[in-house]
Formats: sequence, C-alpha cells, structure tokens
Amino acid sequence: MERARAELIESWFQENGWIGPKPFRTLDVWQRETSFKVRSKWNNYEIFGFGMIVLKEKLKRLKAYIKIWNKEVFGNVNQEVEKLSKRVQELDDKDDESGLSEGGRLERKILLANLSKSRLKQEVIAFQKEKCKWVKQGDLNTKYFHAVTRWRRIKNGMNGLADFVRAIQSFKNSEVWPKGLNASFIVLVPKRRGLLDSVLIANETLEEVKMNKSSCLFLKADYEKTYDSVRWDFLYYMLGRLGFGGKWIRWIKACLESASVSILVKKSLFNKGIQTWEGS
Repeated sequence: MERARAELIESWFQENGWIGPKPFRTLDVWQRETSFKVRSKWNNYEIFGFGMIVLKEKLKRLKAYIKIWNKEVFGNVNQEVEKLSKRVQELDDKDDESGLSEGGRLERKILLANLSKSRLKQEVIAFQKEKCKWVKQGDLNTKYFHAVTRWRRIKNGMNGLADFVRAIQSFKNSEVWPKGLNASFIVLVPKRRGLLDSVLIANETLEEVKMNKSSCLFLKADYEKTYDSVRWDFLYYMLGRLGFGGKWIRWIKACLESASVSILVKKSLFNKGIQTWEGS
C-alpha cells in the first residue's frame, strides 16, 4: 500500500513538472579507469580572471567532459555484465554439446576475466549509490580496488588543489562568492506518513470541491521554533559586539547570502518552492 501510494505521488509530481533532473555525482569506480583523464583535462582548461570564477568554470567544463566520457567510454556496466554472461553461457552450452575448440576456450577465458572485472565495478557502484548491506567490502579484491581508487583520486586532485587555494584567496580579498558555487542538497526523511502525502491529499480535496461546485476554506499553517531561524542582521550585529573584525563578518555574510538549498525527492531535484531565505 505504501509503495503504491509513493509511486502515485511520484507520477503526479513528474507529470506536473515538479521533479527535475538528478544532480551530478561522481563514481569511485571511474578513478580506476586509465582513460579517465581528469588531471590532464583540468590542466588544459585555460580560464583567466577572478579566482572563484575560474574554479566555477573549470568545474563546469569538467562536469560536461565526465558526462560524455561516462556515456561514450565507460558505458553501462549492468548491460556489459549481462552481455558477457550471455556469451559465456553460450560457450558453456556449446562445450557441453560438442566441446570447444582451442580458440573457443581462449575466448571463454578472456570473457570470464572481463566478466569478473565488470562484476567488481558493478559491486562498487552498488555500494556507493545505494549503500547496500549485502555488499561485502571485506573481499580482498574490493579492498585492493578501493586502495587503488584512493591513490588515483589523490593524484588527480593534486593539481586542482592549487586552483582551490587560488579561489579561496580571491574570496578573502574580494569578499565575493559567485552564484551557484555555494549550493547544497537536503533529503527529508519522513517518520510516519509519506513526505508528499499532504500535497497529494490537498490536491485531491481541491479537485473534489471543484467537481461538486462547493465551497471550502484552505488554511496553511507553518510552525517554527525560535531556535530554528535567526535574523541575519542580528547575527552580523552580534558578531561585531563579540569582537569579530569587519572583514571576517563580511566573509560570513558572503557565505550566507550566496547559499542556495535544493530538496531532493527520490534523488531528483524538487522544482517547486525552492529558495534561500533569511534565517534558513
């Protein structure tokens, strides 16, 4: 019952354009691929100007490159596992019926090696994406995989670190934080009823009222506790009273007022009613 209701809510939100695209995420498994040229790509981007803008544009271009690389080079691991498994099964069936030639046995050996690699990728992706409890990270191969991944991540990040340092230095001097570089995602986990039940119920009630041509009163009540929010001007005033310097307070102000928050619903962006407000 709960699952059916959740699917109905999700379908309604998608039809009305309330569910947006999924945010971009990197996968640890990419770091293991020799064709994943993050370091060289980052170094080849020639962007000049304000340090924070340079960092933002480099990240934007790198994201576009990774998306294309993932689609055209890395490919779909699940489809690869299915394809290799099917071919191995065909060779096994042939071996049972009439036996395999030397070439067939060599092909089967290569296929099994590739299948093992693809299944390991599949396992690591599943662990990162879903945090599956059934994934056994104690496995020797998985331990080795993560060790190599960490090392490659460190190597890829060495050159990019200089750009981050330059960006922070430029922020310290200019006290400006570019829009879009200070974004966060939050996921709301309901305790009892579904997160979007109230929206669906309100919509159904309104439709019924319209159909019956009757009248009703909708009252939306928002509750908040005093410690859930704070006036920003009061915060800046108190920082000054506590002895913080003007430059430090302007840094805090830039960080707060450039921030944006998006709500994730089933790993996708929720498009309606998302904004940053004072006291958030």
